[in-house]
Amino acid sequence: MKPIVCSAALLALLSAPTLFGQYSTATRPACGKFATVQFNDGFYSCERWAVFPWYAAGQSWQSQISMFVAPLATGGNGQPRGAGVDIGPGPNGTNRFLSGGAFGSYALIQGDDFEVVASSSSVRLDIVDSAACLTPSTCFLDGGLALGPLWISIDAPDVQTLEATQIQLIYLYRDANGVLSRQVAVPPVFQDQATAKWVSSFSETPVNVAAGVNANFMAFAVTNLSKQPQAVSVQFYDQNGILVAEKNTPILAAGQGGDQFFADSQYAGQVIPGGVYAANVKDFFAFTSTQFSGITAATLAKTGTIDGTIMFRGLNGGAIAPLVVRTVGASLTLLLQTPLP
Repeated sequence: MKPIVCSAALLALLSAPTLFGQYSTATRPACGKFATVQFNDGFYSCERWAVFPWYAAGQSWQSQISMFVAPLATGGNGQPRGAGVDIGPGPNGTNRFLSGGAFGSYALIQGDDFEVVASSSSVRLDIVDSAACLTPSTCFLDGGLALGPLWISIDAPDVQTLEATQIQLIYLYRDANGVLSRQVAVPPVFQDQATAKWVSSFSETPVNVAAGVNANFMAFAVTNLSKQPQAVSVQFYDQNGILVAEKNTPILAAGQGGDQFFADSQYAGQVIPGGVYAANVKDFFAFTSTQFSGITAATLAKTGTIDGTIMFRGLNGGAIAPLVVRTVGASLTLLLQTPLP
């Protein structure tokens, strides 16, 4: 098992009903395309890494991370098979000290949080607030907004259990009256599927059209999954595939090798996410209807939006992980992102 920095996570682990979930095995497993790791106790695990490009906690925002393992047969020792899930903010995140926990036990999370999820069981981890530490023993809620990428590692005794482990992040927002008025669910980007190029769709109310209550506003975040720093090219295409606009993000800090983060060479193939950039499309590039030659005034009067695709490309060829969301009125939705070769 990798180091558990957070004492709150350890307490949650000891009190959790899924303590006996078997996420490792005494014999070396055949892990296929996934990594095989060996823990300090001599046991092995198949391991998969992923990233959430963005989370938010504090100042009316809360992030919930739901994990479950589909029902599976018991392991060789009669215990239910399960997964060990490790979650933490990247080293370049705005804030690496958080308040939250699983099973309703909220405390300070320093560095990472480790949970065991047995077959047929689930765990929900809440990240509820931002915190700061002056010393390892002097920590407090700081009233700020914690945000940035989260890394995830999943350990399981075999490939079947590893692929049966599911995880998603849900953003929640409280309005001025304390009502949870918005939420959106986000799947992880698995590192074995991440590439340097991604494409998604967009629908945006142009800036030269009066914004009504149902206006469309797009936002995106992209984090660096490369061990080298790189900027990301953001390209917008109209519905005919014609490039309309292109702009680069600032240079995003390099990700950190798992071998550096955990001081263990067997994690060298994994990357703790590096720098992240997020923006509203209207701030990043103020689209006007005149830029989209294929849209007529009559069409715009009906749809109210200009539409097309948005492409992200790591300029050094390193892997990246994007997130694209759309706000319509008071609703918030995730748009699909597809990796490209």
